[in-house]
Amino acid sequence: MPRPHATLAVSYRDRIGAVADHVPFFELAAMIRALRRLILRSRPIRATDMAMTEDASNTTDIDVSLDTQRITLNRDDLTTRRNALATFASTLTALHETEPLPQAPLVTAIDTDLDSFVALMRGIAPFAEADTGTADIFSERRRLFGQMLETLRAMTDRWQEKLDEFDEAIADYNANLGGEDDDVRFRALLSAERLIATDNTTALPALPDTFRDTLNGASRAAFVAQRDTLLSIADSATTLGGLHDNLAAQTATNASFHPEPLDLSVSAGELVALSDTMARRATALVASLDERLALVQTQLDAHAASSDTLERIELLSKAAEILFGDDFKLIPDFGLPEAQGAEWRSAWGPGATPSGALLDYQVNTLGRPYPVDDWFTGMARVRGKMRDLETTTRLADAFGTSEPSLSPLQFPQRENVPWLALEFPDTLPDATPLVIDEDKLLYTAHFAVPFSETARQAGLLIDEWTEVVPSRTEDTGLAFHYDRPNSEPPQSLLLALPADFTGSWQWADLVDSVRETMDLAKRRAIEPDQMDTTAYARFLPAVISAVTLFPLTASLNFSFNNNLAAVLAETQGDSDG
Repeated sequence: MPRPHATLAVSYRDRIGAVADHVPFFELAAMIRALRRLILRSRPIRATDMAMTEDASNTTDIDVSLDTQRITLNRDDLTTRRNALATFASTLTALHETEPLPQAPLVTAIDTDLDSFVALMRGIAPFAEADTGTADIFSERRRLFGQMLETLRAMTDRWQEKLDEFDEAIADYNANLGGEDDDVRFRALLSAERLIATDNTTALPALPDTFRDTLNGASRAAFVAQRDTLLSIADSATTLGGLHDNLAAQTATNASFHPEPLDLSVSAGELVALSDTMARRATALVASLDERLALVQTQLDAHAASSDTLERIELLSKAAEILFGDDFKLIPDFGLPEAQGAEWRSAWGPGATPSGALLDYQVNTLGRPYPVDDWFTGMARVRGKMRDLETTTRLADAFGTSEPSLSPLQFPQRENVPWLALEFPDTLPDATPLVIDEDKLLYTAHFAVPFSETARQAGLLIDEWTEVVPSRTEDTGLAFHYDRPNSEPPQSLLLALPADFTGSWQWADLVDSVRETMDLAKRRAIEPDQMDTTAYARFLPAVISAVTLFPLTASLNFSFNNNLAAVLAETQGDSDG
């Protein structure tokens, strides 16, 4: 058992060689991660999941049950643990409310109380959403234990310094005071004595050397013995209360050798505060558990009053979530209708394992010795839940445990029809064409025990999907992505007309039109600001426009317009005259 102040390291990657079949958490984490996703994302299987779509109905799922004891036993267990915690809390709280505060008993019992508190919290920890963490308690325990040890070490270091000074004083006496009178020698020895004792000897012997021998013998030995006692306490203490009480017991003895007492008042106060923290946390947790147990009882009462099977299952599941958390799953069991059970028995076959005839074509004709593994691996590449199942099964095998096997069944069961999850032939063994003209249910599962049509069934539905068996040939099309035209209309339009009315376009005329347009566009691209600093600025504003010889379209033929203006002016003049 490590001492409270020991620094512990968690080697979660290393294997423990002395422990057979030990698997470190680091290696196990990969499987736990996949298994957790698998369980949380799956639902309990129902009878309708084991039936063809046309045969499934609401009445099929009526024969479902969930043992109430799975809730009541855990509720009773939590109640027992709650009561033990309540007793602990009330006992400790009563001591803290006593006037005057019984500090000594609380300090002495701190380790027993701490162990009881931790044990109670660990027992309640499996029930979710409870404040059962004890890391802060252990951290405080480690700090207080180290604090008292540090205080004790500081004291023993001072004692060692005094002992070294005493030895130096005796050595100086022997080397330098041999020729001095007795008064001088006695005063030197009395000064040395005060280094290892709090009281000087009053009845001095007749000779200084006799006094020296007593000091350097029995007195020094007693001082060293007491120092070694303190060091032994520091080296052997394993509990908070034990360390405190042992040091307190040495207080009177220490006073004979050293004037500075060991102050334990601060540590004692903090030990009492730690005890009070445990009492308060226990009291708060009891109140929280009372609320939770009341909610569980509400679900159980509603369950007892309900006659609806599915509602009763839902109420028990809700009670389980209150006890263990929202992710907790209860798996109800159900019975198969007689006809459905008979069909499953027929598909399974008479033995303890499913009949292998379903895989004859893949194994014997195609030469695929492990068709289920081939199918399973392929599905795991494209379906997340199947990938998690694959991870779980493969890692189980890697850890030295048996890999869960998958057994395929196919419904409705037809004689000589091969497994349709992989390649299948065009004809049956009797040379008749294989025609798939009905829905099929391919059910692939791991059976913990051999199937029995009369036994209650239970399990998790990990994944399900619908597939269409592809034809041998298919008409296919090719689609590709391309930059579709923008929906914004063009902002300009080039309208070009033939230079000569010949009834058709000449390629050179069209090319010249485009080139002329580009030249004109370049000229229009020149802004006035770019012209202001040049000699052309005096000609601004300038207008460039299309000109036609005949007024067949809109035009800015300034010369034509000018002629028209002249004619209009002349006409106006004639009118005025």
